[in-house]
Amino acid sequence: MSDRTYGRSRMDLKRPSKVARKSVKSRHWHILKNEQNVAALDYALVSPDQKEWQDGFYPYIQRHILSKLGRVRTSIDVGANYGWMANIFNSFSERVECFEPREDVYNCLVKNIDKNKWKATAHNIGLSDVTGIDFHDNNKITGITKLGAENGIQCEVTTLDSFGFKDVDILKIDAEGYENKILSGSYNTILDNRPVCIVEMGDEFLKRNPYLEDHRQTFFRHFVNLEYNLFDLRTRDYIFFPIEMR
Repeated sequence: MSDRTYGRSRMDLKRPSKVARKSVKSRHWHILKNEQNVAALDYALVSPDQKEWQDGFYPYIQRHILSKLGRVRTSIDVGANYGWMANIFNSFSERVECFEPREDVYNCLVKNIDKNKWKATAHNIGLSDVTGIDFHDNNKITGITKLGAENGIQCEVTTLDSFGFKDVDILKIDAEGYENKILSGSYNTILDNRPVCIVEMGDEFLKRNPYLEDHRQTFFRHFVNLEYNLFDLRTRDYIFFPIEMR
């Protein structure tokens, strides 16, 4: 699938407007030509320090996370998509490691890294609790692509622990229901590095049914076992600090 340079903010699942597509040709973003996520076009039109970008996430990080961390050596972006959060992380991190299982989106991500000269490395692999093969869907709203899809597109998966990353200060995960497998495969990385963890969970995470109740309890148990506290809940972002961080 071809891509083009563009962009428009908020996770709105409407069809992007022709005006938005036309207006971003001069911007430094490569996005799939058939992208159906309005946010993917909105973000490319504003800079990360504006309130429209991820609902003001950059100033939030400055106030509540960077004020505690100070120096940020490595940030890890799991479910990097086109690099929206990597763009923010690049502004204050010594390096950024990006993981994106979709090959077509990964190709755009690589171009965005190169064009914008981010201090980032992209990995075209999914993260899980095992090393092997899984399948992802082919959603035209690429930001909600899911691993574990039946009859999907084959991709490689492995654990975050297998990379042996050191000096990790921030770990962000956006995995559309795959969080628990990723956290299982990241146990030693989190235990050894004690990063701030930012995990985006969809609205369905809060619904009342037995499966999601089990999913929620497993999710929170990961952080209890790792001795983390829930610091804040910001829209869909669950932000965890290690208990030693004050």
